[in-house]
Amino acid sequence: MILKDRFGRVIETIRISVTDRCNFKCMYCSIDEDTIFLPRESIMSFEEIVEITRILAQMGIKRVKLTGGEPLIRKNITELVKNLAAIKEIKDLSLTTNGSMLTKKMVYNLKRAGLHRLNISLDSLNPETFRLITGGDKLERVLEGIENSLKAGFKTVKINTVLIKGINDTEILDLFNFAKNNNLTLRFIEEMPLSAGSSKGIMGVSNDDVFNILKDYLVTDSKITGDIYPGPAVTFKIKGGSGRIGFISPISHPFCSGCNRIRLTTSGKLLPCISRNEGLNILQLMRNRVDPTTIKKKIQEIVFYRKFSHNGFSDYILMNRLGG
Repeated sequence: MILKDRFGRVIETIRISVTDRCNFKCMYCSIDEDTIFLPRESIMSFEEIVEITRILAQMGIKRVKLTGGEPLIRKNITELVKNLAAIKEIKDLSLTTNGSMLTKKMVYNLKRAGLHRLNISLDSLNPETFRLITGGDKLERVLEGIENSLKAGFKTVKINTVLIKGINDTEILDLFNFAKNNNLTLRFIEEMPLSAGSSKGIMGVSNDDVFNILKDYLVTDSKITGDIYPGPAVTFKIKGGSGRIGFISPISHPFCSGCNRIRLTTSGKLLPCISRNEGLNILQLMRNRVDPTTIKKKIQEIVFYRKFSHNGFSDYILMNRLGG
């Protein structure tokens, strides 16, 4: 079975938010002192996540990324990884984390459970700037987590950076050298003007500006669209190094025409587009004992009729529930 929309885009990737809770309070995210978290009963259980994933896998989903919030906060997260890895249709299983909980034991357990790849957020190498952005003093723990992950032998370890004007946009070369020296893929992700960030006056940095700063250090004829796996990143090799620099540019260079992903929120709502709250509550259907065949038909319908492109991110979206 192939899951595709009316524009012919085949959907093969899903991002699953396993929790809306996080031990960081990043300034561009939705979590702050006034955040109201979902009650436990509204959050998908691991068994429900596996069952939903199994249904989607039967419809053509091949790649799963676990996100949050901070997914490593969920107790026994490695059991979820193990059970998802056992679904034969899933060919790639990855996890996005802030890195602060990537102890040697955690990294080993994730690898042993069947996790293929790790994406780790790192917005600054300066302790004071890191504290300003994340609301905490965990930079050293994140750096240790990156080191632990590299030693564990995952297929890839990628670093995600969101640049904010006047905050960390002076660290572009520092972050570049960190990636080069550690054989990492560093991706600069444009901050999306969602309501949570916009209301705080946050201004993102265009990846065009970042590329202009780094272009002399990159092999510009090595452009790779989608990197190793199909996705939104445009990636370049680093001159004289084995690392790579990627750009994910939803604002300056929207990639909607090739979008191959959908999202499953913490509460089990399937979203065909990151910019819209319109979706299908699969969890509710499952808990109401709707049969899998009917659920599949509803999934096909909502994916088929998804919009061609985002609407400028005008909807209010809670990133910690979205699996962003």
